[in-house]
Amino acid sequence: MKKIFSLVFMILGIVQLSPNLYSEDFIDTEGKDFWVTFMPNYHQEDYYSANNDSLFVFIAASKPTKGKIEYKNMYNKSYVHNFVITDISKIYSFGVHYEDFELLGVNDGGTIDTYDAQTARVAKQSFHITSDDDITVYAYTEALKTSEACIVLPTEVLGKDYIMLSYNSDVKSAFYGGIESQSTPSQFAVVATENNTTVKITPSAYVFVNSNQEHQVTLNKGESYLVQADLNYALLDLTGSLISADKPIAVFSGHQRATIPIEEVTSSSSRDCLFEQMLPTKNWGRNAFIIPFEQSANTEKLGNDIYRILSSTDDNKI
Repeated sequence: MKKIFSLVFMILGIVQLSPNLYSEDFIDTEGKDFWVTFMPNYHQEDYYSANNDSLFVFIAASKPTKGKIEYKNMYNKSYVHNFVITDISKIYSFGVHYEDFELLGVNDGGTIDTYDAQTARVAKQSFHITSDDDITVYAYTEALKTSEACIVLPTEVLGKDYIMLSYNSDVKSAFYGGIESQSTPSQFAVVATENNTTVKITPSAYVFVNSNQEHQVTLNKGESYLVQADLNYALLDLTGSLISADKPIAVFSGHQRATIPIEEVTSSSSRDCLFEQMLPTKNWGRNAFIIPFEQSANTEKLGNDIYRILSSTDDNKI
């Protein structure tokens, strides 16, 4: 199952991030200004893992440079970390423990809590990376049994209109009734890059707080907004949700801890979070290269490779 999961994650990124061969807006992932927020991962804290579950920002440069990482916790406390890259053959790494810096979802490490969750609330957590010269930035979220990474797009690439690509919520019924504590949602998050940004969200499925209704939120620079599928409904998928804003925004989509394919869910299924930055629709293309992973000799041959293709228009022939 791990093979299948990994390929689906790559498709979440590759199909959208392929160069748009029919557009003048060629995508360059190098830049000097970046925004990222970390959606909920599934943390299982104990005395051995509590200090290891972390959020990381990786930075690569093609020439020596310096910059800073400005970030906030959920209580709006600000931090600044200055970095210097002198050896371009090495990746610069910066990490913090996830607590208070990761968006808090409905499932908090095995506890279903809709009261304290930041779902559908304006949140302060985000990371702003700036540099004197061009850099490439990757974001990595790590927990005890689930981890994921994505490339972060420079602010100059961001747009105002997005369509989400995610995967089905993994909902399990509890023996005593209700939702089992292992249940995890399809999800996405928005980060504002400018003050007084109005964001309109049209969910493709039922979400916590706002059902399936179109709604708006106003965000200031660096503020985040988390949307999660309602776990009271099984198999909901936020793929196809629409987001539009009056100013450029950064959008991240995925899943807290997915079983892929969802039809193969068992008590021993492999599950990992999905985490990918979405490309604005203005930069989508008509061509994509998809490369299967090389399989080791002892790989168990189960299932098939899965590809998800998202269209930005009706009646699109693929």
